[in-house]
Amino acid sequence: MKTKMLKRVLVAVSMLIFLTACATSETPETTPAAPMPTETMQPAPAEAANAGISYAANLKPIMLESCTPCHFPEKGKKELLDTYDATARFIDDIIYRIQLPTDSTEFMPYKSKKMPLTVDQIQLFIDWRDAGMPD
Repeated sequence: MKTKMLKRVLVAVSMLIFLTACATSETPETTPAAPMPTETMQPAPAEAANAGISYAANLKPIMLESCTPCHFPEKGKKELLDTYDATARFIDDIIYRIQLPTDSTEFMPYKSKKMPLTVDQIQLFIDWRDAGMPD
């Protein structure tokens, strides 16, 4: 019971730190609203080359650890996320869901079957998307 409560507190504190950092950054009033989770933004290829992040080296190991078996074959019963193409197609939804509060019904990994991703792991997904989603 105490371990579960400690996990929730740690996740809440991590999210608070992340949200506080986002809230303190100055944004011009003309900045468009953030895209809905189903939209995919793809920056210029030059940005991808400079980021040093790739699906194979950075994201796939996290997904194998955190998204198996639900989103990977043989036992995958949900939308399969076992390839670069599938991950790229759903990246905004993935990012949206891994950042939700752990008690949300849409939070992933679902029902605490696996540990929530760390703030650094979540940032890798964001950085990968922002870098143009290099292989």
